[in-house]
Amino acid sequence: MTFPPIESSPLSFPSVRKIPNLDEQKIWLSHQNIYAERIVANWKDWTPTYTNLSVGDGTVVARYVQIGKIVIVHYNLLFGSTTSISGSVELTTPVGAGSTYVSFEDAVGVANYRDAGSNRFAGTVTMRDAAKFQLWVHGAASTHVNFTGLSSSVPMTWTTSDILTFSATYEAA
Repeated sequence: MTFPPIESSPLSFPSVRKIPNLDEQKIWLSHQNIYAERIVANWKDWTPTYTNLSVGDGTVVARYVQIGKIVIVHYNLLFGSTTSISGSVELTTPVGAGSTYVSFEDAVGVANYRDAGSNRFAGTVTMRDAAKFQLWVHGAASTHVNFTGLSSSVPMTWTTSDILTFSATYEAA
C-alpha cells in the first residue's frame, strides 16, 4: 500500500512540518526584512498641541507609527531657556484614540523626566480623552506610589537641559 505525501494529504498534521530548502528560507527572510523596513519607514512626525506646557526654544522630537489600529508614539522634549510648565501637562495625540479609553484611568505609556543635574523621575502616560495624553509623575506621598500631575516644581524645578520623554501605545479609533 502506498500513501500520498503529507503535503498533498487532505488531513491536517500540525506536528509535521516540511523543512524548507535554502531558497525557500532566503525568500522567507527577504519578506521579513521587507516587512520590517516598511514598519520602520512609516514613522511620521507630529506636532502636538499643549496644555500647560510652552515649548519656547526647546527641542521636540515627536514621532509615531500606525500599524493597523495600533499607534506607537515616541516623544522627547529637551528644555530650552524659555521652555516652561505651568500645571498638569496634556498634549494632543497624533491619531484619535478609540472610544474604549476611560478618562485618566487608562495608562498607555511610560514617561521619564530627567533633571539637568543627575536626578531621574518615572511617570505614566494616560488618555485624557480620545484626543489627548496626560502626563503624570510617580509620587510617594503615602504607603503606595501614586500619580501626581506635573507643575513648574514637580517633580523638580524645570530648567534648561531638562528632558521630558515618553512612549505610548494605544488603539486608534
